[in-house]
Amino acid sequence: MFHLLFFSTITIAQGVFRGVKHIKPFVINQDFIVPLLKILVLVISIIFLGNQIETIILSFYVSIIIGCLYLINAIRKKDLFGKISLESMKNYKQVLLYSFPLLFTGFLGFISQKTDVFMIGYLLNDQDVGVYRIALQIGTLSSFTLVAFNMIFAPTISSLFS
Repeated sequence: MFHLLFFSTITIAQGVFRGVKHIKPFVINQDFIVPLLKILVLVISIIFLGNQIETIILSFYVSIIIGCLYLINAIRKKDLFGKISLESMKNYKQVLLYSFPLLFTGFLGFISQKTDVFMIGYLLNDQDVGVYRIALQIGTLSSFTLVAFNMIFAPTISSLFS
């Protein structure tokens, strides 16, 4: 549950950078900093701690925390924190009423995306789940182009039609 705070911050930072049409810091974090730190911390922790499961967990958390701090610093450097104001949200009740069904829909989407892994984990052993998860990730590489175009063109299209 501890990592949810950092994943939420990363998701908010993604929205902030997409909103101001400057996704370079987010892409640097997602594609370079976090993966490189995972590998670096994993190698260092294997050297000092040995080949244990804790080394994988440590590399995951350290890379996510440092990546999150990088994004917060990038937002601070661009002076985007000053533009966030709760006073400008006069209709917060309407926003909450509108966003609650979206929260429910997002939760159901997460469950439906992960049901296959949960079921395989319940019915098969850990090795089979690992093989399935790797095959699933390789299969979803084809959506990389779609996500890249969505990250770049969605804010531009939105601004053209507003």
